[in-house]
Amino acid sequence: MRSTGPHPRPGQPIRRWAGAGTVVAVVAGTIALAAASTPRWVVLDLPVGLACAGSAGAVLATRGRRDRVGLLLAATAMMMAASVAAFLLDQAGLGVAGYLGGPFYLVAVGVCAPAAVALFPTGQVSGPLPTASAVVAVLAGGLSAATQPHPALAHAAAVAAGCALLVGGCARFARAPGEDRRALLWLAWGCAAAAVLAFHVGQAAAAVFRSPSVATALLALGLAIPPVCVALARAGSDRVDIRWLIRCTTEWTVSIEVAVAVAGGLLAALEIATDQPPDRAAATVVCVVVAVGFPPLRRRAGAVLDDVLFGGQADAVVALRGLGERLDRRGGPGEWLPVLRASLALPFLELRSQGERVAVAGTPSATTVAVPLVAREDRVGELVVGLPPQVAVLPPATSTVLRLVATPLAQALRAEHLAEALQISRGQLVGALEEERRRLRRDLHDGLGPVLTGIAYSADAARNLLPSDGPQRTASERARDLLAQLRADAAGAISEVRRIAYDLRPPALDELGLVAAIRQRAGRLATPDGRRVTATIDAPAALPALSAAVEVAAYRIAVEAIANAARHSGSAEVRLTLQVGASTLRIIVRDAGTTSHPWTPGVGIQSMRERAEQLGGTLAATPSADGGQVQAALPLGSRPGEDEEPGADQRTGAEKGSGADEGHDLVAEQA
Repeated sequence: MRSTGPHPRPGQPIRRWAGAGTVVAVVAGTIALAAASTPRWVVLDLPVGLACAGSAGAVLATRGRRDRVGLLLAATAMMMAASVAAFLLDQAGLGVAGYLGGPFYLVAVGVCAPAAVALFPTGQVSGPLPTASAVVAVLAGGLSAATQPHPALAHAAAVAAGCALLVGGCARFARAPGEDRRALLWLAWGCAAAAVLAFHVGQAAAAVFRSPSVATALLALGLAIPPVCVALARAGSDRVDIRWLIRCTTEWTVSIEVAVAVAGGLLAALEIATDQPPDRAAATVVCVVVAVGFPPLRRRAGAVLDDVLFGGQADAVVALRGLGERLDRRGGPGEWLPVLRASLALPFLELRSQGERVAVAGTPSATTVAVPLVAREDRVGELVVGLPPQVAVLPPATSTVLRLVATPLAQALRAEHLAEALQISRGQLVGALEEERRRLRRDLHDGLGPVLTGIAYSADAARNLLPSDGPQRTASERARDLLAQLRADAAGAISEVRRIAYDLRPPALDELGLVAAIRQRAGRLATPDGRRVTATIDAPAALPALSAAVEVAAYRIAVEAIANAARHSGSAEVRLTLQVGASTLRIIVRDAGTTSHPWTPGVGIQSMRERAEQLGGTLAATPSADGGQVQAALPLGSRPGEDEEPGADQRTGAEKGSGADEGHDLVAEQA
């Protein structure tokens, strides 16, 4: 990943690491000289000083030499090394140096260390409460270091400093952004681990092994943990998810504590019941019982921690069952993601395919992880997972569930793509069919129709030329009968051509246009009791050019919906609304009838729905107390100019209505 920040000057990283190494070397060498010394505080200074020196070196090398937290850690390490050096000089007989060890230790433990914690992680204090807490922590820390000869006062001052730092840390955590919160969690985990290891585990180990040196060693090791956590938080906190680390350590700590407490309680109960210490067999039985109950106890503790830290643990069974239910209901991608997000306890999920957003659930996060969706070695998309604000990487349980869910989700997305492609192909096929029907109707209307009309006219003319009396009357009568039969056959052929042309495409669409054709057809409808249907049509003043398939489907759906309202609603008033959107034509038919019973889909509703679905549209028919409503949405698709062949007939409806149809009507009247 390319950095967008300022680039360091040549040689700057080398100087940083060289300076950091010098600090570590000086502190390590000084404290190593005192390794054989007996005072307890010297033993404590060994790991703490090395940890502070190493942490300061890492922070200064990565964050720059002006980082305040790194400088304070370096000062702490140097002051500890100076106090140890003063002790060594005092042991060598230079008494004046012995007086310097106390001030150095006071500055290290009482000033530098609390100040580093108070300024962590930004290097500055903002707000009245954090500022006051920092001042109290420094004063109490200095008092604790200065009153070492008086343990009670020193311990009380140390507790006060710790409480002040805790209050200040909580105040900073509540107002800190995501990155600073992660850093504060590192510090909190380090302090908690130090307290547990130094005091709880150390005291327990000292009691078991009956050796104070064990407690001292664990105390020294525990005090070295917070500086290391500070360095990790400042130099590389993104490499390990601190919340996952808190979850694992807390889970094991709580489980072990409970197991030890249960084992101790059972052994104590046996001793009270038998008035003698349990023998080896009883202790073995207790250990077996505790070992059997330990795994479920740890799982329960992990589940509780998941609820607190991550909002619940990702459950593969729940996720797969929820996804399967949505797939069984034939829901779209918009219904898949909310179920997955709830079962995975994630703030954000986004489904992308071919570089476009398909569906989204939740609120976008600053940190995201993309999970590829592969079906049959073909990458069909990806699932973008948004992480919580304080999480840098996905928890292992969530990663496992995502790998399991990715396969069925990829298959479902691939099936969705195939269904969409099939629907597009179906719409294109229907559109091509309607265009072909329009061409056939035009050919019948303008080609075969005039020919048949001419035959009928010719038969009439020939019949008119035959003599009606004279010696050739008998032959003329026979010829007249044959011509009459020919004329009748021609008229029947013209009627059949007109029927076929109407079935291919209603001629009123070409003669009058969509709105006028619907109005003409609606004016011929009547209710069962004989009342004429009054249809009010709300449509744009000028409809855009529609493809043949859309125009025919809109006409058929509108006429069928008005006819259904006339037959079943009990009302003669119908309102038709045509709405033209960017890519959709909406047809809304409302009647004034009332019904309290749900509609039973019949042939009419089924045929309307099929016409809409053939073009990739939808249709909904619902009754209500205010009247029934049929609403259809048809995608506009390609316009007729895109499907017409060059040289196709582009005359208006009025022009198409004149001409051959007049001949057809004349022949029909003469017949």
